[in-house]
Amino acid sequence: MTITRKTFNHKTFNGNLTPQKTICIKGINPLIENKLEKNNIEKIIQCLEHKPNQPVRVRKNEIDYTFSLAKMYSRNPNYVYVKKNKIYIGKISPKGVISFWKIEIEEEIKTTKELNELIDDLENSIITYGRKTGRCSRCNKKLKRKESIERGIGPECGNWTYKNKN
Repeated sequence: MTITRKTFNHKTFNGNLTPQKTICIKGINPLIENKLEKNNIEKIIQCLEHKPNQPVRVRKNEIDYTFSLAKMYSRNPNYVYVKKNKIYIGKISPKGVISFWKIEIEEEIKTTKELNELIDDLENSIITYGRKTGRCSRCNKKLKRKESIERGIGPECGNWTYKNKN
């Protein structure tokens, strides 16, 4: 038996909404809510509010994730948009509910688990991004100094200064 979950995302030429169907495999409960743990949504929002116009880039298992805060005047104020390897995959509500975009249910469950693990260890994920890519996890500028690469974030974005300026 297959279960069909309907989400209304696409408008037809006459303005009516048409359902986008996702088929679930046997054994997977379509009522499972994709949700971040409460302390994780607070962590990511706190990190993003430091510089709201800049996204946070993190890395786990060779996969880059980008989190960005929606603008206050946008359709989804206070939501966090999520990209996986530069492709938009969904958004996280202020309550931590994740709305995925065009992803199969098995992948949703896996990605929700990955996001919770990633944000649990947010500081190390930020450092890993900087060390592996050589770029700041906030502004994406190339990191030139050893201290910046070790921290995964530059001095302007990380709100810190070098010990000895040369």
